[in-house]
Order: sequence, then structure tokens, then C-alpha cells
Amino acid sequence: PISRYGLQSKINNKFIFLEEYPVDMPTHVLNGFLSAFIGLIEYCDIIKNEKKVLNLKDKLIYTLEKNIIKWSKNNWSTYQILKEKGSFNYCTPKYHNLHISQLMYISHKLKLNNLKPTIWHWNKGAHSLNIRIQALIGKIIFRLKNKAQR
Repeated sequence: PISRYGLQSKINNKFIFLEEYPVDMPTHVLNGFLSAFIGLIEYCDIIKNEKKVLNLKDKLIYTLEKNIIKWSKNNWSTYQILKEKGSFNYCTPKYHNLHISQLMYISHKLKLNNLKPTIWHWNKGAHSLNIRIQALIGKIIFRLKNKAQR
């Protein structure tokens, strides 16, 4: 857990989440979670029967399946779950496409068909000028309301 200098937080005090930015008030950054999860999936391919690791993988599958909708707004992905100052942090096209690729890999590798509707909607958004413009406007509003954390 983050409290012990780790990467684990929880969504709704129920679902284990691996943080890209382990802070006291986690925002649940999607691409960081998916990258860490992919690393764990590949590790499981090498270490076949380590129960602790396989148990964590199962918990992360559950987290992803039950919560992926929280990063989805108007056929576009958001960078993090938490709304800040009333606005969502819509992804740039680069991160949106990364999310699609990461979900496609996880869905294919683990045969998680219930991720396919999200992948389909996000692909639809990536190919729609109107949705891309809405995401851009959402990102601009977010940036105007929230100072960049660099």
C-alpha cells in the first residue's frame, strides 16, 4: 500500500489499484495502472504458479472489469478518475490511443471480452471529429480550471 511506500491504493475502498503517482490522495491514472498491469501479466507468463502474484492478477482483473467505465466520458477516455474543480481530465489523442492499445492487449491476452465494448466506444471516439473536438474542449476546460502539475 501507499502508506507503506508502495503503489497500491483502492477505488471505493474495495478495488486494488496500482498507482502511477503514489500520493495520499490518489487520482487513479489509467495508463500507469494499465502499464503496471501489463507488466504483471507478462511476469505471470514467466512465473507460472506463484499464488500471491496470480491472486493479485485476479484482483486487478476484477478492478479493471468493474471500474473501466469510470474513465469513459462521451466515447473518450480520461486520464484519471477523479474530477477536479468540476471537470474531467480528458486524455489527449496520444493517451487515448495508448489506452485503447493497452486495453486491446489485456483483453486479447486474458480473453476479457467484457472490455470490448469500451474498446469499441473509444475507437469510435478516436475516429469521430465531433468527439475529438468535445474531448479537446473538455481538456481545455480542465486545464483552465486546474494548474498543470509539472
